Formats: sequence, C-alpha cells, structure tokens
Amino acid sequence: MSKISYQRVAQLCNQMELLGNKPSVRKIIAELGGSFTVVAEHLKQWREEKELANESDMAISPELQQAILAEYALVANKVKQGLETTINELRLDLIETQDELSSSLSTIKKLEARIAELEKTVKDNALTYEKRISADASTIEFLKSEKQSLHQLLGEANKLKHEAEVREAIANTKVEAFSK
Repeated sequence: MSKISYQRVAQLCNQMELLGNKPSVRKIIAELGGSFTVVAEHLKQWREEKELANESDMAISPELQQAILAEYALVANKVKQGLETTINELRLDLIETQDELSSSLSTIKKLEARIAELEKTVKDNALTYEKRISADASTIEFLKSEKQSLHQLLGEANKLKHEAEVREAIANTKVEAFSK
C-alpha cells in the first residue's frame, strides 16, 4: 500500500473545489485510497494553506500596532512634559516679573526682555513641533498609501498563485484523463 502524497491530495481537493464539491476525507480516500489518518492530515494542511492564501501576510499584528501606539504615546508625553515645563517656567517668570515691577523700572525692562525671549523660544518650539507633526502626518499618509498598495499587490499575487494552482490542477486532471 503506497503512502498518499500531500501534492496528490491538494490537487484532488483543488479539482473537487473547482467542480463545486467540498473535499472530505471519505471522498479523497474513495478517489486515491490511503489511510484515514494520512488523508486527514493532508486535507487539514490543504485547508490551512488555502486559508493562509486568502489572508494578507502584510497585515500589521495587533501587538505591533499596540507597540507603535505606545511609542507615539511616549513621544507625545515627552513633548507635553517639555511644553508644560516651559509653560510653568514662563508662569514663574511672570510672577517674578510682577513682584519686581514694583521695585524698579530697570528690573521691569530686563524681565520684559527675558519674557520676550522666552515667548520667542516658545513660538520657535511651537513652530518646530508643528513642522514635525506635519512631517509625521505626511509620513503616516505615505505609509498608509504604501501599505494599501502592498496589500493590493499581495492580493493580486495570491490570486494569480491560486489561479495558477487551479490551472495546474486542471491540467493534471486532463493529463490523467488522457493517459487512462
């Protein structure tokens, strides 16, 4: 008794499916012979590979998505903390300025210069962050577009692979039919 190969089982399953029949262990054994255990293992493998072919290999796993989101949250928190620190420093400087306002005009001028300098820094920082955010948004859109293109290409490749397998199964069936 010869062992039934996975290739023969897969070809028969593809043929059955092409003809609108659902492959089963009983039907395969009726066509090819073999043991229930071996045929069942091959049928299971064929179903798993068929399911994998229908899925996109380029999908981002939930774990990776969570890792990316966590990293962005860390960056956002660092930026927020930096801005809060700058804002708190500015608030302290303003309080000091109000206290010193009463003491002397020269101190007022010095503090106004310092406040103007800090405001410029805040504006510069805000502009820098806006540019970074804009660049990140552009990068994200580009990556989304690339991901979509890759998914489409993968889908087309999987479809072509499946069509080739079906054509191969048909050809093998025809060859078997002619050789009988």
